[in-house]
Amino acid sequence: MKQKQNTFKIPVESGSETFQDIEETFSPDLALKEASRCLFCYDASCVKNCPAGINVVNFIRKIKTKNFIGAIRVIREANPFGATCARICPSETLCEKQCSRGGIDRPIAIRALQRFVTDIELKKGIKPVISKKKKDKKVGIIGSGPAGLSCGVELAKMGYHVVVFEERQKPGGLLRYAIPRYRLPEDVLQREIDAIEKSVEIKTDFKIGREIPLDSVLAEYDAIFLACGLRKTIKMNIPGENLKGVIFADELLYQINSGKKPQFQDKTVVVIGGGNVAIDCACSARRLGSKKVMIIYRRSKAEMPAWESEYELACKEGIEFHWLTLPKAIRGNQKVEKIECVKMKLGEPDESGRRQPIQIPGSEFEIQADIVIEALGQKIDEELITKLNIRSEEGRVVINEETGQTSNPKIFAGGDIVNGGKTAVEAIGEGKRAAHGIDIFCSHKGVISDITG
Repeated sequence: MKQKQNTFKIPVESGSETFQDIEETFSPDLALKEASRCLFCYDASCVKNCPAGINVVNFIRKIKTKNFIGAIRVIREANPFGATCARICPSETLCEKQCSRGGIDRPIAIRALQRFVTDIELKKGIKPVISKKKKDKKVGIIGSGPAGLSCGVELAKMGYHVVVFEERQKPGGLLRYAIPRYRLPEDVLQREIDAIEKSVEIKTDFKIGREIPLDSVLAEYDAIFLACGLRKTIKMNIPGENLKGVIFADELLYQINSGKKPQFQDKTVVVIGGGNVAIDCACSARRLGSKKVMIIYRRSKAEMPAWESEYELACKEGIEFHWLTLPKAIRGNQKVEKIECVKMKLGEPDESGRRQPIQIPGSEFEIQADIVIEALGQKIDEELITKLNIRSEEGRVVINEETGQTSNPKIFAGGDIVNGGKTAVEAIGEGKRAAHGIDIFCSHKGVISDITG
């Protein structure tokens, strides 16, 4: 199968040391040519594999007939973050993965086509979907990331009064504070949030339990949607983590996206981890002027959870990868100077299905470094879950998969706090699903099954 047609990449040389958008939008001629390749399948796999529920075949058909506004409406009706997802969605593993055209030559570049029409919309102005009907019901949403805001928009369409509580100064969650601007420009995200705020009330710098007691929120609203994400940083817990120069991925990306640029100029940076966030940190360090950036990962490339497109970008930008390497300690006199590591080999698969890394005795070695970034992910805030008195298992809130309802019938949940940290588009789908579960609960239209059943 040939590689799919994709957007043109801006040369790495011009993008390095800046955070400008690294992709370009299709020209109208190229978009029409790509749309004309679609087979417009009946019962299309691309539609089934879109977590946000976009009718992909329908919007591509409208592009083919030059009905760009119609294509925009199809996307916007299903996904309030259409332009955002057109930049960050892993389409190669979702809608494009089973594209029938791939069996002939190459899959349709669905994400690129979505970006083409949503970029037209951004220039003209986003027309939000606002319901004229109103219900005498209030829903509170904790967290303003993709799950929370998509749930809010879906409920607003049904006529609910929705209030979103966000503890940070600006809404957007990880979309705003964890995705580098070279992948998602802030103005794109802000314009989509501006449109969302026309139907959903968002209270920022407002932490539940600080400005208002949790019990008061539970009493005031007819239902609650919990979409606060994973709030606790996972650490390696190795010697030297308290040295100057050790920084955690969420902290680094938050600083950069808040306008603070850490001093990485001419530094040697080592990133620990193998996911997309690790690569985002490495490429960000490159743009901050680091002279050398390395990623060390305890498994091999085959087990690396990062998307292939992310890995390819890192390679183009000169990021070095050290596979089968485990950090044992960070050393230095008050500040980072080196990392003590040991080589690994792969054994039998563990509970994740990936081969388990095993240390090789006598293979210890050192890597010189000025900055160490730990990018191992985040975990659930157990204290909040305890306060809400809802059920969790293995670090995730347990829900009814069809409705998003938790063990407390009044509380629903979605996004990272439920799925452990998947994609933004999956969080959007979970937010929409929960909105319909909330509607059933508030309207008494049916019985929601017990999640323990």
